[in-house]
Amino acid sequence: MPDDQYEQVLSLPFETEKQKRFLFLLFAVFFELFLAIIYYKFGNPYSILGIFILTGILFRIAFSIRNTLILLFAYISLLPSVRWVNYYFFWHGLHYSTGILSILILLVFLWTLCDINKKNNIFNKPFSVSDLLLSFFLIYTIISGLRGYFENADFYVIKVEMFFMLCYVFYFIYTKKLKLSQLKQLNFILILLTIIVAFEYILIAFTEINLSKLIFTRVVSRQAHLAQIVIPLLGGYVLFSKNKTHKYLATAALFPLFAMALLSQQRGLWAGILVSIVLLSAFFTFKDKISFIKFFRFLFVILIIVLILFGTIFLLDFFTKGSITITFLSRITGFMDIGGDVSMNMRMLGIRRVMNQWQDSWINILFGTGLGAAKKRIAYNDTYPFIVDNSYVFLLWKMGIVGLLSYLSLFFLFFKKGLYVFFHTTKVESKQLSSALMAGVAGLLVVGLSNTCLLLYRFIIIWALAIATIELLYRQEKRDVLNLNNI
Repeated sequence: MPDDQYEQVLSLPFETEKQKRFLFLLFAVFFELFLAIIYYKFGNPYSILGIFILTGILFRIAFSIRNTLILLFAYISLLPSVRWVNYYFFWHGLHYSTGILSILILLVFLWTLCDINKKNNIFNKPFSVSDLLLSFFLIYTIISGLRGYFENADFYVIKVEMFFMLCYVFYFIYTKKLKLSQLKQLNFILILLTIIVAFEYILIAFTEINLSKLIFTRVVSRQAHLAQIVIPLLGGYVLFSKNKTHKYLATAALFPLFAMALLSQQRGLWAGILVSIVLLSAFFTFKDKISFIKFFRFLFVILIIVLILFGTIFLLDFFTKGSITITFLSRITGFMDIGGDVSMNMRMLGIRRVMNQWQDSWINILFGTGLGAAKKRIAYNDTYPFIVDNSYVFLLWKMGIVGLLSYLSLFFLFFKKGLYVFFHTTKVESKQLSSALMAGVAGLLVVGLSNTCLLLYRFIIIWALAIATIELLYRQEKRDVLNLNNI
């Protein structure tokens, strides 16, 4: 989409054309010297080409928060973490690096600071209750990190936990420096990126996993969690959009996303997606008023989506000689046998162990043990920093009741504002987006019961986008109501 359709969030922080030309000349001189050094050291023309491409990207994102965020989204979505990259030859060793992620994050904040003296800087805009609650949570996260440091917790673990949890600060970038139209664009780009990730999963499954086995191993990567947000976004197009082309394209895109979720074999993700489907269908069915006929319409919508899901299973079964169905049923029946489910037993054992530490004193109960606290897993001989596969227990353990309540209050306001938008707006697009994001985040909160996706995944940058989008939709609806009352 052309850039001139969107107002640039930032402009160059130089007042005159003369200053801009001088800066460009200075950069060109240093860039030529840099190329000369690269060629002298490596003597490889491909390295020069790579530098040119990188420079082109840098010029493209320079002083633009939106463009830098697009690059950031692509980087964290399309590449797996280093923990999983060696599992599959498909990646050829490529993985996302926390160092490069940190550079992209710093660039976003640098572009924000560049116009800090302008009239539209973040400090000149009013702070909502959600803003204040998130500010408290972020400050409390830093305090918990300091507490862990002074209690001699593992400094590496503290850094990792603080790095990801503080990524919720992106909420302020979205709400203070971008417009609602730009957040909608970022949500659409997220859909496109997740579809690409889904095809990555499918390619890995059919090239590197023996799908002919009766029960095959899963495709392991955290990227599958993107489906939790994107499936409801696509479902919103299927149910709410009046454009038939959009409906058909969204329906077609659901197949690879369901395939990715199935191939990941993450039962927590399956539960989250199921919750999202039910909620989104309920929003669509009862968007005006509740009636007996609409209840049957609700059941019909659920049936259609379930048929798409099972259609995906049967389509995959055509290529895997029935192993998809057998594996799917095996994972479901294993989950129902709680006593014999090894994965579930390991999770519960970890929870019991950290809760014993949490209950040591009333200070721990209220304020947690501090970030960096770690226990040894029974299944491993080393100290594993992310031992608790439960986002809420993790918060309770390390940040206490205060941390857990402050975090949950953010989502209470998120749903309160989302419901206000959904039931008050007359815009179909706003109903579609608000219902899809609420359904997606509700499912994500369910997934958080089975892992730490809410607190320790790089996708927190994307979770913050969902919260910020509802916030701006809410503010827009409030303005519309105010303007209507003033007429």
